[in-house]
Amino acid sequence: MKKMSIFSFSVLFMTIMSLSCLRIFNLSHDSGTNSASLSENISFVSVWNAPSVRCSEKHNISLDLRQFSVISFPMANMIDQPLTIFYNLRLGLYPFIDEENEEHFNGGIPQEASLQKHLEQAKEDIKFYISSEMVKGLAVIDWENWRPIWMRNWGKKIFYRKLSLAREREANPFFSLKDIKKMAKAEFEKAAKNIMKETLKLGKELRPNLLWGFYLFPECYNHRNILNEQYDGQCPVREKAYNDELHWLWEESAALYPSIYFFQQLKDSKKAALFVRYRVLEAMRVAKLSKQPDPIPVYVYHRPKFVGRTQEFLTEVDLVHSVGESAALGASGIVFWGAYSDFSDKEKCSAMGTYLEEILNPYLANVTAATQLCSSAICRNTGRCVRKHPHSSDYLHLNPRSFKIEKDAEGKHVAVGSPSESDLDGFRKKFTCYYPGRGYRDT
Repeated sequence: MKKMSIFSFSVLFMTIMSLSCLRIFNLSHDSGTNSASLSENISFVSVWNAPSVRCSEKHNISLDLRQFSVISFPMANMIDQPLTIFYNLRLGLYPFIDEENEEHFNGGIPQEASLQKHLEQAKEDIKFYISSEMVKGLAVIDWENWRPIWMRNWGKKIFYRKLSLAREREANPFFSLKDIKKMAKAEFEKAAKNIMKETLKLGKELRPNLLWGFYLFPECYNHRNILNEQYDGQCPVREKAYNDELHWLWEESAALYPSIYFFQQLKDSKKAALFVRYRVLEAMRVAKLSKQPDPIPVYVYHRPKFVGRTQEFLTEVDLVHSVGESAALGASGIVFWGAYSDFSDKEKCSAMGTYLEEILNPYLANVTAATQLCSSAICRNTGRCVRKHPHSSDYLHLNPRSFKIEKDAEGKHVAVGSPSESDLDGFRKKFTCYYPGRGYRDT
């Protein structure tokens, strides 16, 4: 690629950085029911998916969410949002068992559900929550009660295996235990596949402008042994093999939504980067298993707080190990999810506001600008910068000697400065370009 003069590029980049059209979604942030229009002018999207509207409505505290390209509030009364999340009681007649009281819903196990009735109800639910066919954005199905791979239903989810075995034993009382187990596994996985696959197909048929996919997929279970000094973050071979079996899911999905929620044990730890790295790489790997002409995009789910009852926020180091790692590996974006409990009182809302102002927003401004700068510098603004060496510690961060994160006249965090020739050479040496529809090209 022919190098642009540093003066010309600096003028161009400063012009780009001054435009609000950097956002992948052009949103009006006056309400939580914004429609969104997709654009190809950004390399990494920051998404806010939390019931934070409660802070302004109940506690008169406004959170500064302007750094996010997409803002959505996952409440039951919100419709036509740029990100719609479907929980187990919001989409169709999803079969599941309540883990607390063991109550069965819609048959309890996938084999006992009526696929036809489920899809009929799902059609109505989709039309309710996404009333317009013109809405563009993300559609995330959050079904966590059972997993489509038989052997992944352990712990409290063992219910589904036990009930499936009992069902087969009743239908075939003279079969051997070995045959019953084989049949129960096959019937469970077949029914689970049909429900998930047909739900995705229906969603794409009714609302084709949305990126449909399942939250938590793919999973690689690399959190085990995280306290071990020898922890290397790798996904177990067995789990990658199970993900290969889910090729039908990757082929039907329009986007992948893996999770990288942090345990407190990962705070300020290099293990956190390994934890995220292998999860994102696994998502990138299975995205290529699809028969679709282009690997499907990966949007990584994260939380601003550690998992559990803690109210402790992620540090800037933690953000580097999560947001920074995801961006450098080529993820399309990051989704920050929040629970109702995160915004339950004035103190929590105030704490979240301070965290956004002092930690999260400045970091997102840095990464967003750096991904756009790299794309402009080496990918001609049509590709996404991805690490040449996935296991390096090369991040898409602005050089602090060339840029500062400051507030503009409206109080939003922005990158101010211009890149040096050394900055641009650094991008060329450390990153390659991924072009949608064309694959990877070295710089």
